[in-house]
Amino acid sequence: MKSVDVVTFALALGSAALSSVALARPGSPPASVEATDKRVSGIITAVDAASVCITTLHGGKVVTGRIDTARTKVVLDGAPAHAGDLQITYGAKAELGLDDVWSSIQATRR
Repeated sequence: MKSVDVVTFALALGSAALSSVALARPGSPPASVEATDKRVSGIITAVDAASVCITTLHGGKVVTGRIDTARTKVVLDGAPAHAGDLQITYGAKAELGLDDVWSSIQATRR
């Protein structure tokens, strides 16, 4: 199908369809794995070398993400840290990437 045909079809469906077609153009770059899917604030309820679970204070939802030592930025009490420095009961604000890897974890001792 030619691109002119796609635009004509989208115009026939309305402006909402046109923007959807424009977003899904062939050759457009894929979404970055760095993009934020979830922002979480709560308490660390489980931690090991490969993952961290944070339970939200409001609603008690548990969010689990993987640790990637090359990509996950960990800050503890305002200073750079490692995932191994995190402990259960620490407060945390974190961002989870679309690939379920934590991009950042900012923790505080309670």
